[in-house]
Amino acid sequence: MNLPFNFTYSSILYLFLAIAFNLLYHFILGARLAFLIRTIGGKISIMHSFYVFCITKFSSIITPFITGSLISKPLATRHYTGLPISKGLLVTVFEQLIDLVLLIFLFPITIIFAGSYFLSFTTDIYIIITFITSILALTCLIIFIFKYEYFIKLCWNIKNFFPKFLLNFGRKHKITKKDTIMKFSQIKEQFLNRKTILRILPYTILQALLIPLVLYFTIATIHFKINYPTAFLLYFIPTIIGRLSGVPGGFGTTDITLGSLLLFLGMTPINATFVILLFRIISLSPAIIIGGYLTFYLSTKYSIKLLASSEKNHNPKN
Repeated sequence: MNLPFNFTYSSILYLFLAIAFNLLYHFILGARLAFLIRTIGGKISIMHSFYVFCITKFSSIITPFITGSLISKPLATRHYTGLPISKGLLVTVFEQLIDLVLLIFLFPITIIFAGSYFLSFTTDIYIIITFITSILALTCLIIFIFKYEYFIKLCWNIKNFFPKFLLNFGRKHKITKKDTIMKFSQIKEQFLNRKTILRILPYTILQALLIPLVLYFTIATIHFKINYPTAFLLYFIPTIIGRLSGVPGGFGTTDITLGSLLLFLGMTPINATFVILLFRIISLSPAIIIGGYLTFYLSTKYSIKLLASSEKNHNPKN
């Protein structure tokens, strides 16, 4: 196959760097998960927490609004740690909140960089946009922390609009509105303290700083030169749009946004398509290869156990 660019030894080097930083990104998030699990009394190795993260990411790319992770992560955590589903769900919800806070924090910063890079805004407009978005983000965060009971009740009232598999999971594990409110109360007590926040902060900062490097080195494979701030924008603008769309894995919305930005920077359509596909392959390969295999393996394993238990219970000789 004739590539639309000259694939040299430096391209191979950049490709390996993209793969290496992507694996490092996954292990860092695995390490954060391991710390949180130990905080609630569980024990797990970094490798097993890496497995849990891959399983969770695999489920999140095939379900809308990352709802699959609310099921897969507690189950995978129970498998590798022996912790009850309730504690695994506690960690899962807290990590989702961390990622939400990160996106809320990065949103105004992304607008500032995007405005200065892609648009011709004046300094006054930068200040106004930054101030308004920062205030709104901070206000929403504070309201949620102190009024989480109201939001939980609101979600409970519109639960019929949630995916069916999520509702079935809730019924199966007897998750009630009262239990959900209690879980958020436990999250505040368990994780929202100075020691825990300071311990997870380095992992979260590294998470935000490393993943744009994966895209940076992916683009470098075709010898297209950009700087790190541009790579930061090229990753987080499509990511935020993809998250807001609710499409599983952000497929389509994220890719179209990234492609549009690459074309704006002067990349040819063929090269932009190649970069998007290559970045998808690199960033999702641990989730698809490792997470997909483990999801299938564990699903089969527990289904067989469940079937055997059912047959045993219905056997009149036992």
